Amino acid sequence: MSYYTQNNGYPKHHHFTNRRIKLNIGGFKYETKRSVLINWPDSRIANDIAENEPDELFYNRDGHLFWYILQFYRTGLIHLPLGNSSSPCSNCGQPTFLDHLRREFEYFRMPFSEPVENRKMASSNIMESLIASRIDEFLSVLKKIFMEVVVANETKVEITFAMKKTPPEVRIIGKERLMRNSYLYEKICEMVTPFSETATRILDMFYQEIGQHMEENLPGLMWRVDRNYSSEIGNFHNIRMQYQSEGGIIRDVVVANSKLAKVIKM
Repeated sequence: MSYYTQNNGYPKHHHFTNRRIKLNIGGFKYETKRSVLINWPDSRIANDIAENEPDELFYNRDGHLFWYILQFYRTGLIHLPLGNSSSPCSNCGQPTFLDHLRREFEYFRMPFSEPVENRKMASSNIMESLIASRIDEFLSVLKKIFMEVVVANETKVEITFAMKKTPPEVRIIGKERLMRNSYLYEKICEMVTPFSETATRILDMFYQEIGQHMEENLPGLMWRVDRNYSSEIGNFHNIRMQYQSEGGIIRDVVVANSKLAKVIKM
């Protein structure tokens, strides 16, 4: 069951600084904030950052075309240079600029759609499409956070998002009551920071659907959203995710669902 309540309160906010990361794409050097790249958590780069936390990443890909991918990370739109048609050459049989660009997007596991210069869609539909995409990203991040907390054997995590431009407040409640300045704490802070300005609006509009989706897709999840208000910071929402399973994590089930199962059978 999902819960949504209103009360008064004032969240504390931590100060989280996004570190910069260097990208070497086929010899072309780029540099940006990590928060830009984890805007798309299912992308190749976001996953590489989550797994290794590097200061620099190298990919043997087209450095020229990566500029368009980086702009997509920042804006959610594909911006074509003037003079490039989205239509393939009907007679020459050669790959077009968009064909090459599409392959680069696929490699980096980024969604590829009709570029903004050629999109024949009403502005309202564009806005709805962007909001839907942002909701999907938000859901993906929330699921990853819940799984990280469960694997770390902590009790629950609470995340507070404010309407005004303030960093989200993260609280991991476990055996030591409140986990601060831990690796898990810093990792979750980095994951939720890109949603500082959008999470409250998303939760205002879709909290019921989000709660239902999370509980249906994450067995054992106890989900709750509290809506609060402060005259100083406006509306803010507190998400609480807690894992509850009778008997805790079952070792044999973990083995059966992992590559360890092959070792046991041998």
